[in-house]
Amino acid sequence: MVEILLGSLILVVVLFGVIQLLSTGRRMEEGVGGRLSLQADARKALASFLRELQEGIVVVRPAPGQTLSYAMVRDKLNRVAFYSLAPAGEESYDLRRDLVDRSGTRREVLLGGLSRLTFTALTDRALQLNAILGTGDRRFAFHTQVRLRNRAAAEPFFSSE
Repeated sequence: MVEILLGSLILVVVLFGVIQLLSTGRRMEEGVGGRLSLQADARKALASFLRELQEGIVVVRPAPGQTLSYAMVRDKLNRVAFYSLAPAGEESYDLRRDLVDRSGTRREVLLGGLSRLTFTALTDRALQLNAILGTGDRRFAFHTQVRLRNRAAAEPFFSSE
């Protein structure tokens, strides 16, 4: 009788340990899953933003060699896109684009959840971006260079007659 009681007690202790182990693993998986989801969403939004930047013709601001918290880029339709950070909460900013053309200004939020973003003009055709995405303990750094692809659209065409 004592052996059955002792065996049952050992079984309960082992089962309790296994349940605790599985529960801790589930909580860790949820934390990692949330972080991966944040990174995937940010990666998609950044890819879209970078494609948009590449469609530009010339970097108006910052001047080559200068670093600013905003950028102005002229596109092939002679519109000026002004990219800047707008407060979105405590220690959080949205990347905002103001597109200026003859009909007026259109404002759009391209990406949220930024802690920091700087633009460095390498030339009048290339920008370097440094960003910190996320807030609190969920942050990751992003660093890339973007070369404007539509420079030829701004240069005059000369015929060889």
